[in-house]
Amino acid sequence: YNVTTGTLSGGYTQAITLTYTAASAGQTLTFRHTFQAGSGNITLKAASLQGEIAAFSLPYSDSFDTDFSAWTVVDETTNLGAWSVSGGVLNQSSVAVAPDAFDQTYHLGSNAVFNPAIAETDYRFGIDLQTTGANPQNDVGVLFRYADSDNYYRLSLSSRYGFTRLEKKVAGTFSTLAVSSRGFAPNQLYNVEVEAIGSTLLIWLDGDPLFAVDDSDLPQGTVGLYSQETIIADNMILEIPTTQPQVVLSSPDAHSVSSGTTITATAEVTNLPAGGYVEFFLDDADSVIDTTAPFSATYSSLSPGDYKVDAVARNSGDVELSRDTNVQVGIGGIYAVAVGDSIVQGFLDHFASDNTTPSGRTIASQGFEAVLTEQLDATTAVPNLVFNEGINGDTAVDTMMDRISSILERHPNLSRLTIGLGTNDSFTSVPTGRNCTGALCNGTFVGNLQSVIDQVIWSDYPTNSVSSGIAVEVSLIPPVFLSSNPWTHSSNNRIREMNDAIRFDVTGHSIGPDFFSFFLAGASENLETAFIDTIHPNALGYHLMGHIWRNSYDASNPQPLPLVLEDLSVSSGDVKQNLLEVGDEPYLDATDQLSSIPVDLQLGRWITPDNAQSGNTSASYLSFEVDRAVDVYVAYDAGAASLPNWMSSYINTGMTIGISGGSTPTYNLYRQSFAAGAVVLGGNAATGASGADDNYLTIVVEQ
Repeated sequence: YNVTTGTLSGGYTQAITLTYTAASAGQTLTFRHTFQAGSGNITLKAASLQGEIAAFSLPYSDSFDTDFSAWTVVDETTNLGAWSVSGGVLNQSSVAVAPDAFDQTYHLGSNAVFNPAIAETDYRFGIDLQTTGANPQNDVGVLFRYADSDNYYRLSLSSRYGFTRLEKKVAGTFSTLAVSSRGFAPNQLYNVEVEAIGSTLLIWLDGDPLFAVDDSDLPQGTVGLYSQETIIADNMILEIPTTQPQVVLSSPDAHSVSSGTTITATAEVTNLPAGGYVEFFLDDADSVIDTTAPFSATYSSLSPGDYKVDAVARNSGDVELSRDTNVQVGIGGIYAVAVGDSIVQGFLDHFASDNTTPSGRTIASQGFEAVLTEQLDATTAVPNLVFNEGINGDTAVDTMMDRISSILERHPNLSRLTIGLGTNDSFTSVPTGRNCTGALCNGTFVGNLQSVIDQVIWSDYPTNSVSSGIAVEVSLIPPVFLSSNPWTHSSNNRIREMNDAIRFDVTGHSIGPDFFSFFLAGASENLETAFIDTIHPNALGYHLMGHIWRNSYDASNPQPLPLVLEDLSVSSGDVKQNLLEVGDEPYLDATDQLSSIPVDLQLGRWITPDNAQSGNTSASYLSFEVDRAVDVYVAYDAGAASLPNWMSSYINTGMTIGISGGSTPTYNLYRQSFAAGAVVLGGNAATGASGADDNYLTIVVEQ
């Protein structure tokens, strides 16, 4: 076996797995690896012998009560999986995510493959999966018809990105067979079932039909588990497919969106008796009967909105045998994809509650995409969907070379593409390309970004003569806060130049939100308090970005932005403003966690200070400005003997919040109303205060 790598860097380049099956017992296998040319080295990472399960036949089950001997681990990244059996379940206790955990935009992790020698064709595979840990977001899934590390089908679910995808890898190349924007809820138990019968592939999640496709590329192979996340698995079954009739809609998928006016319904059916047929319904009416496979029905000239599609398998006597229903099939809205770096992905967004849309189309744990989708739904009165395809650390050249082609392959029906790139480019030596033309743009930020756009807007790239019809919008790069004077910092000067390049040198796109001016409006005016570090917005920052993107998508109908505290500052220490939920840390310098929050305050702006300032005696410790009337809630140590004098006009609401891990388990909530303008609060230990162990917390709620 010979392999040639490209130009590689870093401590790790490529992992190769070879599986050899002996012709008979007693053979000796000798393995030798040789580095033939170039520079570097190769290492044998592992070698193991796998005994064949004696007289394997279906059905087979594994409750993981004893050992893991029937399974083989195949790692795809440098962060290896840690699979073991304990407590009657299969555990994967390592976060198998690394910078090399991508094949273009397809995710890689750690695989546990059941008895690789098995080459079954038709079977039903089921298993229970549950993520574990404090904040599990990365991929989990199952493998089936696994022939080797370059050939398998995979169902992948991601909470971080918010997707469920049926994928295949054939001869080392990934592609997508079906995709939705619904990931998983962390730490929830899921049952996944797969049935492969010839070229028909059917997927269920918790008993609900999820995907159905017809694909014959991989006719046989074993099954397995795929994980980037810490998980437990149990109750594995591998059995003969059911003989009962089954119908599953192939299209349209539930919770999907199309920008057109037509729904083409198709269905996969197994075990349909002679004379049987499929009847389709649209919103419980508009019956269409198809008696010949492949079964389909077309509904045209539909008004924008959400529809329900049913496929019913019936026998020759018109008796219903099986039914599949897909809800929230959206027509006439925006199908969009957000492409970019960690800011597009929503890195360090620790507020999960705003990342599942009320419609249920998106189930995720971070990013602005769900907020954008929800706001578009609320103000355009048509269904919309924005997928998250941001990747940590990406530059424009990464997106150009390694990402955009697989994104376009995965989303053939997208109508709009949103780009947020440049933050990582600003830290490289790549020229901005400002004012460049022609070949002089090659290798610059302008040239790389232009290539990304061209691959999207031209269906015959690089000939560039046939329009794809996809609208592209590029946002301006947000600032970074690397010094006490970000307005004049060299990194932001370079970002300004790159933003001018987006405005004036790159073509084929519209200009999206100006995040630079929003977060850094002037020399003494910025929203650094809505950043979690020097580069990334916090949960509130991402929430605001979703609303700003909404106004860019629907510029003719701008909506007021959510409440944000301007000129937020403290006389001593540090301060941020954020969205908080149970489990989050309300102090910047402590690991205390919120254990309870009144419902009325959950959408407020939480001012998170340093707990080290609990002894602050200033009469004007905390200040900010608001552009609308607000109620300011102060959460003060319930065990304090007395309140500071500056709180004398605050009303005791009778409500409390709970904190775990610190010295103050309960805080009483006091409220005062303020008109638009300046708000000033004193220190925790200002005149009149006595007995408070920890600094107070502040929650600002729009009236």
